[in-house]
Amino acid sequence: MADLGAGAGGRLAAGKSFAREVFKKYVSAWLWVRPRDRWMFWSLPTPPADDPGPTLDILRIGSCEDRAMPDNHQANGPMGFPRFMLKRLAADGIRCGYQNMWIWTFEELPQTKKELLKRRRMNRPAPEVILFQVGPIYTGRHFLGGHRRIIGLRENMGKRIGKGIYPVWRVISKALRWGGFPTPPYPGNEQLDGFLNVVKEIWPECVVALYEPTSPVLEGGLDRKKLEAVTAELHAAAERHGPNVRVMPRPELGLDMRLRISNGYNVNEAGARVVGRHFADWLLEQPEFADLPLRVETGERERAAV
Repeated sequence: MADLGAGAGGRLAAGKSFAREVFKKYVSAWLWVRPRDRWMFWSLPTPPADDPGPTLDILRIGSCEDRAMPDNHQANGPMGFPRFMLKRLAADGIRCGYQNMWIWTFEELPQTKKELLKRRRMNRPAPEVILFQVGPIYTGRHFLGGHRRIIGLRENMGKRIGKGIYPVWRVISKALRWGGFPTPPYPGNEQLDGFLNVVKEIWPECVVALYEPTSPVLEGGLDRKKLEAVTAELHAAAERHGPNVRVMPRPELGLDMRLRISNGYNVNEAGARVVGRHFADWLLEQPEFADLPLRVETGERERAAV
């Protein structure tokens, strides 16, 4: 009888193990597992020092605002505005290096020289410009939090619903406006100031562009008062830290959905094109970079209609 009980117990354990594996492989992967992000560390090498033409090395700091998303928020969506920005600059004969430093919050910003150089990757020289896109996360509202399984559920369900996610998000946005929980509170400017001080210490010639967060189309997902507060803090930081730290005005995206995805904030392919052109044009308006197109020796180049 003992042997019979042991055999039944073993079969039961094996059955449970098999059920867990099936759940993990099919159900969990279908619902909660985040798709692999192929673009988080996308980069272009720094142009060589002996390059005969004009060059520009760009470090971008931020999170998913660099994507050209489909209908729903997809953190692993294709590269967005950087692709169009670099095409726009290339049309002027400017070869660019590019690195993305994935950072969501001010608390994650490097606070020491060692940490920043490690994140920069020691083999890369000083960047000539930093595109800074950190801050919008403090303006959001949510129901279920930011656990990786919840993020995976959002990404997977939105992808499978397809175009049907647009009316779903209109309902969600209204519910968030009246009953959503705020994201973690804004921590103040200590980490932002610490980061900018480190940048000025090790890369004194680098231009830091503090990007104004774009305004949402749908009410609810983001708190407009908090968005204005974060934007005001970026302007105040630019005043505190001197001429090489500047605010880049937000691009004109309008208040309709033609350039946005279903959540009314992140941009689609068309929106990424507008943002990329805006970034490139702003860079070439800065006195440090304004003469770069004039240094092209192969005759006039017509700017690409990107």
